[in-house]
Amino acid sequence: MKDLLAKVELLKDLGGDAREQLAEHFEERRLDQGRALFRMHDEAEELYLVAEGQLRLELSGEPVGTLGPGDVVGAASLVVIGRRECSAIAQTPVRVLTLTRESYLRLRLEQPQVALVLQEGILRELAHVVRASLPEFVRITDGT
Repeated sequence: MKDLLAKVELLKDLGGDAREQLAEHFEERRLDQGRALFRMHDEAEELYLVAEGQLRLELSGEPVGTLGPGDVVGAASLVVIGRRECSAIAQTPVRVLTLTRESYLRLRLEQPQVALVLQEGILRELAHVVRASLPEFVRITDGT
């Protein structure tokens, strides 16, 4: 698991010891092909890290993306209470590592420095999404 965590962009600033501490808070989950990891509008309380296989992201039944080993989905759900914006369906047999909000809150108490680095990674990811969305937002608000 530590090797996989070392390859995740969201966790790039974690050192080896910190990755080891973080790894203790993840749980493994397996899905058969065609099974949903989560559905649109489900309560969002977990970060998922794809360890093996492929997940298809769907918005109202339409495919909008694919995630594979090393990809993360749901990072914001650790720090923002909300609902899933899309569905994630296993295209192949999938193994994911799950970090629940409860585990994240425990991490904040037990290893605050590790939690801080994770939170900074989540904020970087959210900022990237906002920046990438700005041209479309401007286009929509300008009516062009």
